[in-house]
Amino acid sequence: METFRPIANYLTCSWALAYTAYLGVLSTGPHWPDGPTMTDALLLTQDPELTRLIQKSLSHEDVQVTHCTTLNQAVAVIKSQLPAIAIIDTDLQSDLAHEFVCYTRQRFPTTGIILMGGAAIGDRIAGLEMGADEYLIAPLETRELALRVKRLTKRVSAIRVAPENGMQEFFGFTINVLQRTLRHDIYGWLSLTGMEFDLLLHLLRSNHRTMTRDDMYRALHGRVTRHDNRTIDTLVSTLRIKLKQACLRNLIESVRGKGYVFCAVLTPSLQTNPS
Repeated sequence: METFRPIANYLTCSWALAYTAYLGVLSTGPHWPDGPTMTDALLLTQDPELTRLIQKSLSHEDVQVTHCTTLNQAVAVIKSQLPAIAIIDTDLQSDLAHEFVCYTRQRFPTTGIILMGGAAIGDRIAGLEMGADEYLIAPLETRELALRVKRLTKRVSAIRVAPENGMQEFFGFTINVLQRTLRHDIYGWLSLTGMEFDLLLHLLRSNHRTMTRDDMYRALHGRVTRHDNRTIDTLVSTLRIKLKQACLRNLIESVRGKGYVFCAVLTPSLQTNPS
């Protein structure tokens, strides 16, 4: 296989996918390994000290780490072992790190992605927009990494045991848990961020139970916020607007003084390949 070459200019996600396809890395269709060969975490970095730190930290959490130093190695691991989590160091080369994020999200949507890098807001936004679930700022706080890995592992485990074809329906929508997509029968495809999709899953599984802001924050981040944080309200608001644009109905109702409740009934989908 031809090795990856550094990319001079910033590549968008679509161009990155086209580039890797040209090099023959992408398979002709979604690749799902046979058998229970999943490892816990893939680590892509060329920093030996960072590798030692992460492996030591995650070993205390019973997380097995497979270390890769090149994108070719990482692609081979993710195709053969389907790790639950991919931890990617953007210092490897930001263009190639972003390329691997796009590749992983496109071909292996159930794998959780954690990016590690600098504090520049542009880098963080770019990484999250390309599909990363988390972005950790250097210098790395190992306790926070362990929490993020545990939270993402729980989400991945829940998704990978999704019943039947991984698709369920509610009020004209079809949600594909495996591919992390949402489609409305009339409106078409909806574009959700990773956090919006996770929040929608938790709301769908709440069985019409009122979820407090602390419930939602804990479900999304694995811990309870210690201060009055309005990020949940903002997240709910954007998700509510996107759903309402499609079905012309408010599916997320506010419960005064408590939180939010989801108003649609979730049922298994008989579809096999919605288009």
